[in-house]
Amino acid sequence: MAVTPHQPARDAVLAALRTGISRQDPYGPFGGLPTVVRVDRGKEFLCRTVERALGAFAVPVDGLPAYKPYRKGTIESLNGAVEEMLLVSLPGFTHRARPAEAYRPDALEDLLSYPDFVKVLLDWVAWWNTEHHPAGLADGLTPLAAWEADPGPLEDVVEDRLAFFALEDDGRQRKITTKGISWRRRFYIAPWMAGHVGMRVRLRYLPHYDGQIEVFATEEWGRHLGTAYLAQAATLEQRRALSSVREKNARALKADLKAAEKLRRTGIRPRPRPLRLVRGAR
Repeated sequence: MAVTPHQPARDAVLAALRTGISRQDPYGPFGGLPTVVRVDRGKEFLCRTVERALGAFAVPVDGLPAYKPYRKGTIESLNGAVEEMLLVSLPGFTHRARPAEAYRPDALEDLLSYPDFVKVLLDWVAWWNTEHHPAGLADGLTPLAAWEADPGPLEDVVEDRLAFFALEDDGRQRKITTKGISWRRRFYIAPWMAGHVGMRVRLRYLPHYDGQIEVFATEEWGRHLGTAYLAQAATLEQRRALSSVREKNARALKADLKAAEKLRRTGIRPRPRPLRLVRGAR
C-alpha cells in the first residue's frame, strides 16, 4: 500500500506496486510476482504506468471498465471495511451520519496530524492481517494464516532487480563516510559499507518511504552496491551485522600491519655467493 495526502499519482502507484511485490522486511510476508494485475480504467494514465512498469516482468495488465465495482469485489469490500471499521471513528470524518441541524465539524485541535493518521491506518492494517477473522475466509482464519496455508506457488523477484524497479533517482553524488551515507539530513548504514569509506555513490528510493535506500556506484552507474537502512530505525540485527563486519575488517588490517612490521624488521638479506677455488692460484 501507499498512503498519500493527495489524489493518487504515478509515484504512489509505482510505490504500491513495488511494496506489493517485495516480500522483504518491512513489506512481507505477503507479496511475490503476480500472475495478472487488474486496473480500474477510471484513470487511464494509471493503467499505462502499471503496464510499462510490469512489462519488465512480463506480467499482463487487465484494464477493467470504469464504474463496474462488481469486477473487483474483493477490493471494494476491503475499502468498505476500512471506512466502516476505522475511518468512521476518526475525528474529521465527513461521511458520518448525523442530523443536518446537529452537524458541527470537529475542532482542529482534535484532528490527527498526517504522520499520526498514517500510523493509525498501518496499525489497523496489521490488526486486520494478523488478528481479525473475516467472515469470507474458511475455518475462521486470519488473512495471514490463510496466506500461509495456501499451497499455491510463489514467484519471488530477486531484490537486485527490484532495486531498479519503481524507484526515484536522487540525481546527486554522495560520499560514504564513517557514519554512513547522509540523505535528507539523516544517515543510512549497511554492513557492506565497511571498507568503502570515501567512495562516491548515487541513490534511488521509494517516493513515500524513507526507511531504506538503494545505493549504486557512480563510476559504474547501474552497478548496485546494496541496500542501506535509516540508522535511527535500524534493527538490532542490522547494527550487529555492521559492527561484525567492521571488527572483522579491523582485525584483518591489524594482521596486515603486523606482518608488514615483521618484514621490515627482518629485512631482506643478500644471499651469500659460493666461493670458487682456482687450481694453481697462490
